[in-house]
Amino acid sequence: MFLLVCYVPEEALDKVKEAAFSAGAGRIGDYSGCCWETCGRGQFIPGEGSSPYLGQKGKPVSVKEWRIEFIVSEVHADAALAAVKGVHPYEEPVSMLIPLA
Repeated sequence: MFLLVCYVPEEALDKVKEAAFSAGAGRIGDYSGCCWETCGRGQFIPGEGSSPYLGQKGKPVSVKEWRIEFIVSEVHADAALAAVKGVHPYEEPVSMLIPLA
């Protein structure tokens, strides 16, 4: 089992969750569509070679983001991670796949 974690701007929250669920994330026993989410603020400065979804190159950006956590089986882990990255609006989305004990 793994914990799939990603940070998503609010306008992409539902799209990212649906992609992860469709790829097999968020299944716990007879339950599906399971996740945990919390809201916070992300900050970054787009570099000169970037194509930022938000903000301008060289200027700090602070954005409301959601941290989403999904339980995902080893069988579905790679597909769920690829699905999240495939629909995420950021050029460099932050996501983690953490093994669980």
